[in-house]
Amino acid sequence: MSKRKDWVDFEGLSERHPDILKKEYLIECGDGVTLDFGDQKVSIALTRAILRDAFEIEMEIPRDRLCPPVPNRVNYIEWLHEILNIKLVDPKTGKVRDVPKRFRGLDVGIGASCIYPLLGHRMYGWNFVGTDIDRKSFDYAMRNVKRNGFEKHIDLKLVKPDDDLIPATAVNTLDFCMCNPPFFENEDEVSPHPSRTCFAGANNEMITRGGEKEFVSRIDR
Repeated sequence: MSKRKDWVDFEGLSERHPDILKKEYLIECGDGVTLDFGDQKVSIALTRAILRDAFEIEMEIPRDRLCPPVPNRVNYIEWLHEILNIKLVDPKTGKVRDVPKRFRGLDVGIGASCIYPLLGHRMYGWNFVGTDIDRKSFDYAMRNVKRNGFEKHIDLKLVKPDDDLIPATAVNTLDFCMCNPPFFENEDEVSPHPSRTCFAGANNEMITRGGEKEFVSRIDR
């Protein structure tokens, strides 16, 4: 019985998408091939190649903004899908409530990649409202939505830092809210996960007044 392989076939990805994951990025490693994950441009290329290969999603990511790891983001979408499709019993009638055929969600802080709305629509046909406070990230996100032809399904809004996290115009039309919040209160707290040798992003993607606790508490206001 062959053992399951949990690693990405970097060489195969490069052969299928040489314009993104260039051959020069590949590093011979024993009997296989790996990448230099300390190089931001290589990490971006890997994310773009995986998204195109597995989901037919085209993406552009600037080197000074967060580069999302695809498996982590896919897991979040799949977890949400499981929750949204739980059949609940109406306590008044005792009948099982119908699950909507199509959901509409809010992604707070879309980032330059806009990866959650793109994956959510591609994987499950969800519609999205997405917000961000950073003009550069917002502009990149808009281009990523347009290059995939999702304009009718993903509505992006540039907002101010002190605006309500859930836009008043959308609150009554949403089935769920998701976010990848800034986790830190100040620069001293910012540090990459030990497994990540490459870490880049704008301060507004990682730092917020009051840290993660204050940020998440604003969703319920």
